[in-house]
Amino acid sequence: MAPSGGIWAPIALNVMKNAIRASHLIRKRLAEAAQRTATATSEPVPILVRNTPRHPISKAAWLRQSKGRWYTTHSTINATVRRFMSTGSTNGVKFDRSSFP
Repeated sequence: MAPSGGIWAPIALNVMKNAIRASHLIRKRLAEAAQRTATATSEPVPILVRNTPRHPISKAAWLRQSKGRWYTTHSTINATVRRFMSTGSTNGVKFDRSSFP
């Protein structure tokens, strides 16, 4: 059976290295933050705030909500123009389309 020191020593050294690196990084970041607050003027920073959180929407629901409705103004205008164009004056000359070449 292998001695436990051979198993735990590399793990302990790795943990020590990571702890030292983390402490250096924390010291550096704290020094930068302290210097920034001491020298910079305090200005308000805009932050996006929502009263109601937005929930993710499924693709099917997005498609349903993005489709237009039948009773929209756009549909009404199109239907009116189509009706006006299809109903011409009754006293005009009627052409027999089958007689055209």
